[in-house]
Amino acid sequence: MPREDERRFVGEVIEVLRGPEFRVRLENGREILAHSCGKMRRKKIKIILSDKVVVSMFLQYDTNRGIIVEREGFRKKRMDDLGEGTTKGKTRK
Repeated sequence: MPREDERRFVGEVIEVLRGPEFRVRLENGREILAHSCGKMRRKKIKIILSDKVVVSMFLQYDTNRGIIVEREGFRKKRMDDLGEGTTKGKTRK
């Protein structure tokens, strides 16, 4: 659940930097530095160039940095990869 002073913006990854850092262009045209959140690193969700992402920013602190909290369309792409009617792993009878 987002905090009161947290704002979320949609943007596009325009450059992949060292480690988990990325340069993101927000919808309003601003460019910021962002890093992926811990859950994304733990679940090994990869972020590549030109991905649409949701960036969380705390406006009372540094407005040039943010945290990537979600990759847009990740769930939809994954379901499309699995295909209709297929299940992962063993099926129960």
